[in-house]
Amino acid sequence: MTIRSALHSSIPRLRKAGIDSASLDAEVILAWCLKKDRVYVLAHTEKSLTPAQEKKFNAAIKKRVKRVPVAYITGKKEFFGLDFSVTRDTLIPRPETEHLVEEVLTYLASTSQRTEIIDIGTGSGAIALALASRAPKNVHITTLEKSKKALMVAKKNAKLLGLSKKITFKKSDLLSALSTNYLPTGQAGELRTTNFPILISNLPYLSTKEYQTSIKRYPEMRYEPRAAFVGGANGMSVFNIFFKQLSHLCTTGTHVFLEIGPKQGLAIKKLTKKNLPGAELSFRLDECGKPRIAHISIP
Repeated sequence: MTIRSALHSSIPRLRKAGIDSASLDAEVILAWCLKKDRVYVLAHTEKSLTPAQEKKFNAAIKKRVKRVPVAYITGKKEFFGLDFSVTRDTLIPRPETEHLVEEVLTYLASTSQRTEIIDIGTGSGAIALALASRAPKNVHITTLEKSKKALMVAKKNAKLLGLSKKITFKKSDLLSALSTNYLPTGQAGELRTTNFPILISNLPYLSTKEYQTSIKRYPEMRYEPRAAFVGGANGMSVFNIFFKQLSHLCTTGTHVFLEIGPKQGLAIKKLTKKNLPGAELSFRLDECGKPRIAHISIP
């Protein structure tokens, strides 16, 4: 079997399964099987696959036909120009979450102070590590994650990207592992008195109904951790807990950046007013004019 015949035989199968990105997916999967990139695949269509490569490719295509995400098949996903290892224990990083990283980097560019960042629910570590790769030297990042398996993935990614020294990993359900006036430093196990200058998170924000609608449209979501998507019946249950914790931990100078659902702007305003009176709230809108990134500043 040549590269050309492998693609020609697999693309119709993927299209029949309802996959719009059939050509791209087949090329990416084949490149992964060959341990090459897509450019190689497209430039060497007459190259023959070995029996082992052919077997691996066919097995991978069978998984994709069942709507297993390409990222879970190949075990990696690009985010903010970096390659991340992903498993079924972690949410697959989305392009729209790059806007959250951009907002934090814009803020960091406006300050010269040594800054501590806390990434809540880090998953694969995509947000934290993307920030670590671009942030100034005076920035240190702590990641909080309640899943031990997800933390292992995040630590692996930090090592692969050479960013381990910039990151502290801590097991925590939201902010529960932190106490007022304390924050982990870059030294494992140490704590030091400080404020909480920047907190960032992509919390679960889909309602149960929205999730059910989404998995019908995007069956791949069934393979990802449900808890990373669903925020209760109205999508706000995790935000409610998070904001209560914020009310006890936030101090003057704290900045909070959150990715939110497009219908949650008003609810976030109410939570901010209730739990963080006097805080300033602004939104970054998406291309449809809907609020997607919330920035809360404690004066």
